[in-house]
Amino acid sequence: MKLYFFDTSALVKHYHPEIGHKVVQTLFAQSDAKIVISTLTIVEMHSAMYKKVRTGELKLSEAKSVLGFMSQEIVSGKLNVTHLEIEHYRDAASLLSKYAPKHFLRTLDALQLAVALSLHRRNPLEAFVTADEDLAKVAETEGLPVLNPAESETQGTFDTEGR
Repeated sequence: MKLYFFDTSALVKHYHPEIGHKVVQTLFAQSDAKIVISTLTIVEMHSAMYKKVRTGELKLSEAKSVLGFMSQEIVSGKLNVTHLEIEHYRDAASLLSKYAPKHFLRTLDALQLAVALSLHRRNPLEAFVTADEDLAKVAETEGLPVLNPAESETQGTFDTEGR
């Protein structure tokens, strides 16, 4: 089983056709893939979809439809949700102390990364999937295999076998 942890910047591409969408769809189509998100991703997806409404990229009805579909994928088990624990907050604070003085690492990104690192310690990830270049750099420095779907699609570095 290939374990993929998606942050919000990458998960948006599953529901909205933008650069990286094809790569994300390929990952979701793999029969041996387990897609994991955090509870934080659910909240961030609401924010991301309603931002697309404000900017005119989506109609309100489309955003609500996307969020409904995401909920269905959670219920069906297509998306596996891991809950934030107190250790994730401590680890995120440590990551911020370590990287934020020199890297652009935001609070919620540090939490996402802390969850991914925790999962990776228990069961190695095939990839931490993010379209956030700053977050990807920190994740790589922490030893996570990273897949940026937007970068992979534009550079042609992704094949349909998954990496």
